[in-house]
Amino acid sequence: MTKINFLQIGLVCLCFFLFGCPSDKAKLYTLAGGTRGTWEWIKTTSPTRTNTPQTQGYSQQLSIGTDQKGNVAVFFRNDSIQRLLYETQTDINHVSADINDQSLIIQYGQVGSIKYVVPNGQNSTTLFVGEVLNPYTAQADTIQHLYQKSNKKLYPF
Repeated sequence: MTKINFLQIGLVCLCFFLFGCPSDKAKLYTLAGGTRGTWEWIKTTSPTRTNTPQTQGYSQQLSIGTDQKGNVAVFFRNDSIQRLLYETQTDINHVSADINDQSLIIQYGQVGSIKYVVPNGQNSTTLFVGEVLNPYTAQADTIQHLYQKSNKKLYPF
């Protein structure tokens, strides 16, 4: 009996080592799911200033979802597409996350990576979005865009 218990414990530990904690993976998917949808730009903060739609004279939207080519982030300015970014892969392996910080860094091919902060996972009504950085470094990530959840239809997902 004792050998079987040690064997079972060893197998469980090996599974956690190889595949990670199931609850962490579930949290990662919940966090990533929180970025999906349509978002309206509220403000952008940088080390030197804050910009808003009122101070800049235009609106910006972000639509994150999936189309026929894969997972995509579409950036709009005044309802016109400014930038279309496809995720490197369709699985979660190109995403790094900090569950405690509620943040994801998603790789978009050779273009670079974007850090997203999703305060409440899939229930979040706000989303913080960094600039596209290649390579991504925390020191260079000094500009942050704040978006609010929107029901506006922007892109055919």
